[in-house]
Amino acid sequence: MKEQDLSRVIGEGKEAVLRAHTSAAIVDGTMQLIQRACDQSMPRKRPPHGRKKAVYWWTEEIADLRGQCLRLRRIATRARRRNEEMAAEAHEEFRLARRNLKQTIYRSKKAKWEELRQSVDTDPWGLGYKIVMRKLGSYSPRPSMDANQMGHIVDTLFPSFPERQRIPAAIPFQVEDEEMEVKAVVKYLGVRLDTKLTFWAQIQHAAEAASKVTTALSRLMANVGGPTAKKRRLLMSVTDSIILYGCDIWADALQKEKYRKVVASVQRRGALRIASAYRTVSEPAVLVIADVMPIDLRATERKTAYSTKEEVGAKEAKARARIQAMQRWQERWREEHRGRFDAERRVLEGQIGHLDPDTIVEAMIRSQDVWNKVEVFVRAVLLLKKPELDRHIEG
Repeated sequence: MKEQDLSRVIGEGKEAVLRAHTSAAIVDGTMQLIQRACDQSMPRKRPPHGRKKAVYWWTEEIADLRGQCLRLRRIATRARRRNEEMAAEAHEEFRLARRNLKQTIYRSKKAKWEELRQSVDTDPWGLGYKIVMRKLGSYSPRPSMDANQMGHIVDTLFPSFPERQRIPAAIPFQVEDEEMEVKAVVKYLGVRLDTKLTFWAQIQHAAEAASKVTTALSRLMANVGGPTAKKRRLLMSVTDSIILYGCDIWADALQKEKYRKVVASVQRRGALRIASAYRTVSEPAVLVIADVMPIDLRATERKTAYSTKEEVGAKEAKARARIQAMQRWQERWREEHRGRFDAERRVLEGQIGHLDPDTIVEAMIRSQDVWNKVEVFVRAVLLLKKPELDRHIEG
């Protein structure tokens, strides 16, 4: 753009900033001025159109080998569910095809890169230059500006205001002959308190300690065999005790999604071991299957019980807090769209009665009729899950 237009945009914005009376208005006006000046003087990167361009080492041979490799992987995955002998043969074919694809890609990368290196002598601004500059995130060249113009832009975009100093949190103080300094985090009765009482340090520490315990306990809980679901739930209650220590005072901190996710990820790993489930199962679904209440609701339950026990008694406070927590969990589950097969499950329970992970196998071997009805339910669920499974295999 022309220098006069840029100067006009900066001048108008500068006057608006200088007329501001509050610090918030000054900050907002400055940010708007920066955005307008950048939009006027710096071209934006153009979004790509159509399909993504192939990498420099891609060939028709690699495309054919990749298609063949994906096809063999799907065959091997399906054969694993049907016949052990067929599965071993299909997996061996897939393994050889995958190795051939990797070797072909390696040879192509090596040969094409050597060609690019040789082409730099004849075409220095060719494909080789574009590739390495794209790696560095290069954009279109900026308009040329002299030193005076650049200085004018910088001084206008970043005007000088009275400096606002931030009060330091770590203030040294003297106790007799000892000089002491305030710490960012202090441990008191096992709870870590930070200067702003966000309890972020406590949540991080609890999640890290619980994660180590979960990893150790998981060695006892393979997906096949091992303890029953009740015993697994009992073992994993150790991690809940670690996470929820002192939650009567910091439960509200889990309302922040960033904090909740830290401890929820540890709880999900434990729930996967309780339910003998794979890691692809969503967090809400595996918590319901494992009969484990979300950790933020557990913390709120304990805080509610603690704050009301003086009024109604400890026993009644716990009972009321549990009812409220279960209601919130039920409402959250109704709004959840992941892992739900309510219609199919209601049909099955209407035919054979209530189901839970501990009694499903016993119900299936009770009679051929129950076995067939459960089989119909499983087929219906797998058909609903098939598109997601195909995307996972092909992706």
